[in-house]
Amino acid sequence: MKEVLLREYPGVNSDKIHVLPWGSWDDPATPEEVAKAKDDLQTTYPSPPESWKLLMLSRISPEKGQDRLLKALALWESRPDFPKEGITLLISGEAAYMMGKRYAEKLKRLSTRLTRCRVHFTGYASPAHKKALFEISDLYVFPSRHESYGLTLLEALRAGLPVLATPSHGAQEMFQSASAEASADKPGFGEMIPVSRESEIPRLLIDALKRLLSSRAALKEMGNRAKAWARGQEFSDAAARLAALLISR
Repeated sequence: MKEVLLREYPGVNSDKIHVLPWGSWDDPATPEEVAKAKDDLQTTYPSPPESWKLLMLSRISPEKGQDRLLKALALWESRPDFPKEGITLLISGEAAYMMGKRYAEKLKRLSTRLTRCRVHFTGYASPAHKKALFEISDLYVFPSRHESYGLTLLEALRAGLPVLATPSHGAQEMFQSASAEASADKPGFGEMIPVSRESEIPRLLIDALKRLLSSRAALKEMGNRAKAWARGQEFSDAAARLAALLISR
């Protein structure tokens, strides 16, 4: 984001630009509310208990890239290595004001082409429903075409979900930050496909899904590492840094 600002305003002193990642926080929802929301979701949007549960949570908008995953799943269904357990995809969120309704219709058309995947559009997620969605899912998929940060990505990690992401600016920064803190080449909480042409993305998503959905135990361990890292990214710390910058002026 700082690079974009400096490119658009080349005369500005770079020392005057500070980009502060938001961090995340725990949504206010009691365990009883989350349990009820979980029961509601599993009743309204049933799926076989053995199926892999994938979650996308964001507004319904072209830049969020939900269509990328639907296209990948349609391609995977035609192959013999499609998981025998089946896949359930939960698409949560409401249509954005700009282009959202038309894009939502496109997603529903794409979903009707799937014959081996269950696709549920769960709508707006309240704090309790958001936590419940994280609890019932195995993997968070974040296929955005553009993200300056990626708040829902961090929320999913904080909840203990491993992630499959496409390389938007926000996701790349988050993966790089986690890698640096872990002193490792990979953060260990999922995968990010490489930068590629749009036509290659479905195949790359399938390849990553095959690896990630090969072991529930491995996914659980990735989720534990995700939670440990993400809970160190507190919104209160970002607010304190912002306050210190303001006071210093």
